[in-house]
Amino acid sequence: MTKNNKNKEDIDLGDLMSLINKVFNKIYSFFAGIFYVAISFLKLLKQNIIKITIVGAIGGAIGLYTELAEPTLYKSNLIVSPNFNSSVLLYNNIEYYNNLTKQKHFTKLAKTFKIDESVASSLVKFTIKPIKSENDIFNAYKNNIVANEKDTTIIKKIYPYKNFKESFTYLDYKLHDIEVLSNRSDVFKKLENTILLSARENNYFKRLSKLNSQNINRTDSLLRKDLNYSESLMETYIKIMPLEAKSKASNSTTISFGEKKMIVKELEIFNTRSEINTDLTDLLDSKTKGNKIINVISSFQPIGNKVSGVLKNYIFLYSALGIGLSILMILIIKLYKII
Repeated sequence: MTKNNKNKEDIDLGDLMSLINKVFNKIYSFFAGIFYVAISFLKLLKQNIIKITIVGAIGGAIGLYTELAEPTLYKSNLIVSPNFNSSVLLYNNIEYYNNLTKQKHFTKLAKTFKIDESVASSLVKFTIKPIKSENDIFNAYKNNIVANEKDTTIIKKIYPYKNFKESFTYLDYKLHDIEVLSNRSDVFKKLENTILLSARENNYFKRLSKLNSQNINRTDSLLRKDLNYSESLMETYIKIMPLEAKSKASNSTTISFGEKKMIVKELEIFNTRSEINTDLTDLLDSKTKGNKIINVISSFQPIGNKVSGVLKNYIFLYSALGIGLSILMILIIKLYKII
């Protein structure tokens, strides 16, 4: 029995070593194959380096000609913060302006922006995109979902943040970047008023803005009344403090206002005043930002920036394209010979 067990162990060990040897051979063959292909490719490039260089130079020359023939492009950006879901209208308008440039309806563009047709013909492209921020999604969830429910634990289970984030679209972001490309560097400021007025003059959004302004003013009036009332309570409390000390009253004091009696504490009054002042500060911010249909965060620059970069360089692009095509042709010829 002992001898048989020993023979079985030797067989198992031999099989294991044979399996390991096969695995290592396969790994070696795989990397050796990759190395062989790489060396063969480099050898092929070395043999045809002159041809590849010539084709690359020809591509660069074509790119230089294109670079000189093409007019210089300039760009400028307008960053805005739409309110009342006016971002939908803004995106539609920008798409409309871009379609006019694509179809070369320069007369229509000139009338739309109230500019000369020669200036309108310099416009190349209109684009708009959201400036994405995780904070926008979190704040929207907190303000629109959690803040409206007393039991936040239940609402978070029913409608978790992950689901809300998935439903958050590009229109829901706070800031949006409008970019204009033109062959002229001084045209951008002439476009800004029309882009903004297209939403600001919309009757629906004007009505929403007016209603929002009325609500803000009403809330402001109520908050100021509450603030005055809390201040009068504080003054009354200060006046009776000596009497309270003499009578050795408790931590709270009963003050009579007509037939009503209120238990007033100094700390509670102070906290109430602080909360009202905070609400008034937030309301003031809403007046300056939230009451407008579109807030301008950053205007168009008077003089646009020249569009540059590797992907805008025709010399580089055409050279790379020529080199790539020449290598592809060499590989096709080599494969044809092998076949």
